[in-house]
Amino acid sequence: MTHIQTGNQVVTQITVIEAGPEKQNEALSLMADRARFMAGQPGFVSISLHRSPDSAHRPSIAGFS
Repeated sequence: MTHIQTGNQVVTQITVIEAGPEKQNEALSLMADRARFMAGQPGFVSISLHRSPDSAHRPSIAGFS
């Protein structure tokens, strides 16, 4: 799980994707593919994919040093 804190050298990127109910699975699949790609990049620390309570938004939180 991503732990966001001040005073370190990690950059936190938060991305939110809006998708209607009919596109939820496609959005999650694309985000998972992107997460696998990002995991192989230099400086990668972590990534977390989330679902909002209304299921219309898919935030992801990534950390890089």
